[in-house]
Amino acid sequence: MGYMTVLRALRDARLAPRLLASPSGEGGSASYVYQLPALLPQHESAELFDYFCNRFDGWKTESDAFGRQQRATAYFGEDGAIFSYVGLTCRPKPWPTALANARKRAELVASAHGTQVTACLANHYSAGGDSIPWHSGKCQPSNSGP
Repeated sequence: MGYMTVLRALRDARLAPRLLASPSGEGGSASYVYQLPALLPQHESAELFDYFCNRFDGWKTESDAFGRQQRATAYFGEDGAIFSYVGLTCRPKPWPTALANARKRAELVASAHGTQVTACLANHYSAGGDSIPWHSGKCQPSNSGP
């Protein structure tokens, strides 16, 4: 499916999409990257932010191939949606209820590309102190081998 068809579907869903990168785009991106400012209504976005900042207690900080991570992470997903990167292997926790609406909206994007949302890697950065540079990596489904 062409990205124009996807953008049209996302606009029809009132998600206000903006294509930031595509496989043939500048910068050599291997994926489509969208900004979706209207993914969640503002009040739902604020509730989700509050949940992860103030009520969620499952964050963990680990060391990877580059040393101690500057951020805390949490990984949610379907059973068997194991994700590995930079020497870490993430086993999914069950989807929290707080992510239900965000997941439904993300499914609109995924289904427009003929795929589905199986997991979510969440990152938590301390206020103003931590960061990660813009980057990309090759990811494969956990059942597709190395």
